[in-house]
Amino acid sequence: MNLQESGRKEHADPRIAVVVPVYNRRDLTVSFLQSFERVTYRNFEIIIVDDGSTDGTAETIAREFPRVRLLRESGDLWWAKATNIGIRDALSRGAEFILTINDDVSVDPHLLDALVQTAQAHPKTLV
Repeated sequence: MNLQESGRKEHADPRIAVVVPVYNRRDLTVSFLQSFERVTYRNFEIIIVDDGSTDGTAETIAREFPRVRLLRESGDLWWAKATNIGIRDALSRGAEFILTINDDVSVDPHLLDALVQTAQAHPKTLV
């Protein structure tokens, strides 16, 4: 049975990589990840770039959020370099869209739906 016969979409929704640099903000990072559990768009992956946290951030993510891709780094990256590492990882793994975001926010459940819809309506733009 092909996808059209099953009544499903012919093409899957674009794959989104959500890149989040973190450092020693375990509680904020956990709250952020919990907010993403309510996101309605399903074809996404969260990539956390932990820049050498010493407060248990990486261990908590590994234990409580096993689906999150966790890249552990040495502690000398700062925000921009950590973000770039996450973006390169996402691109190497076939991400079609990349969202860079900080860990000190809670996201609306429809955030990714809205971003994809806007990006598809306005090709070749930065959303």
